[in-house]
Amino acid sequence: MTNQTMHTPNDIEVMLHYYCSSARHPRYNAPAVMDAINNLVRQGLLMGSQRESGHEATPRGEAWVRVICSTPFPEQAWVNPVTKEVIK
Repeated sequence: MTNQTMHTPNDIEVMLHYYCSSARHPRYNAPAVMDAINNLVRQGLLMGSQRESGHEATPRGEAWVRVICSTPFPEQAWVNPVTKEVIK
């Protein structure tokens, strides 16, 4: 099962919140947060739980957070427009 869906910064923030906290999201009633929770549940990244928050990260969600946290910063490079050679 692959999913190439782009996620918004809000989606990522909601995922990180439930990965790190058992408390309900501070903006739980905001439509964007409710949409993010529903989408993350549908994608198998969050699941309902007995925690105070009502949700927690699934193993897939935990893996996604590890991927996000291990993503390197972009690098800048000069590229020769003719040859496409990267000049360092």
